[in-house]
Amino acid sequence: MARIRTIKPEFWTSEQIVECSRDARLLFIGIWNICDDAGIHPAAPKVIKMRVFPADDDITSDSIRGMLDDLVRHRLIAFFDSDGTEYLRVTGWSKHQKVERPNYKYPNPDAISPNNGGKERVNAESSRRSFDDSSPNDHRSIGDRSTPEGKGKEGKGRESPPSPPRQVPSAAPSDAVDRVRKLVWTLIGKDQGWIGTKLVSTDVEGVRQVRGWFDLGLSEDRVLAEVERVFTAAKESGTSIGRPWAYLDRVMRSLAEEGSATAEAGGNGILDATPWVQRVESFRSKGFWVDGWGPRPGEDGCLVPADVLASHGYGARA
Repeated sequence: MARIRTIKPEFWTSEQIVECSRDARLLFIGIWNICDDAGIHPAAPKVIKMRVFPADDDITSDSIRGMLDDLVRHRLIAFFDSDGTEYLRVTGWSKHQKVERPNYKYPNPDAISPNNGGKERVNAESSRRSFDDSSPNDHRSIGDRSTPEGKGKEGKGRESPPSPPRQVPSAAPSDAVDRVRKLVWTLIGKDQGWIGTKLVSTDVEGVRQVRGWFDLGLSEDRVLAEVERVFTAAKESGTSIGRPWAYLDRVMRSLAEEGSATAEAGGNGILDATPWVQRVESFRSKGFWVDGWGPRPGEDGCLVPADVLASHGYGARA
């Protein structure tokens, strides 16, 4: 059921908030009402559409996905997977909220089941603090925090960085896989403001992803260099990578195709038009482009769908 939340006055003038579209701002507030008391809700555009914009025929599921990606880019929400289902969480929920009788309905990023009750969730929050989060998070503003349920009491806790999902129960991965995995998590930490994270265990999803990259025929040196390059390019352009593991996976698969136009334009389902729209918008506004996406907009052989190019003022692909 929907819950009562409060909005701080600083919300309306927060730089992070005002950089989002008007509909994305309204969706962000709506998410507070429909998420559980840990700020978590399934990242299902159709469900969110019906719960937040039930009477707005001009807002579609695709519109919702675009708004969610907008909120991710501005670090207001983050995505995670649990047992094959994608969830979102409000990134600043724990810092500015205090729910006296919390009700946890959905899994959290530590894969703690809601059936374990509030005590298990509190323990999970404490376990996240084993990370070294002493570095200041000064790039964030108060506006990227949600507000509390009920009587509007503010929490004074400090948000912890997201932990790697689940753990490998037995054997450690190969040295090469482990080196890549640790580099990715280190750069994710720097990108999201929790520099100094100490990984004390191995995450299943990260190991699976990295092994998949090696299975594509990419060498360790190539993978390490590409990971470094992607995060460096994002930093230099002032952008943040919303779902880094999924993003890197797309880049690596594109690299494995060695520039073949069939990688993303051949109808294999790896990417739809929505990421291309975001890429072209980022390229137009900040000049940010990843080599794995192929030629840039306006260049011969560009892989961006023709309708996306046309809608952003570029000519048809050669």
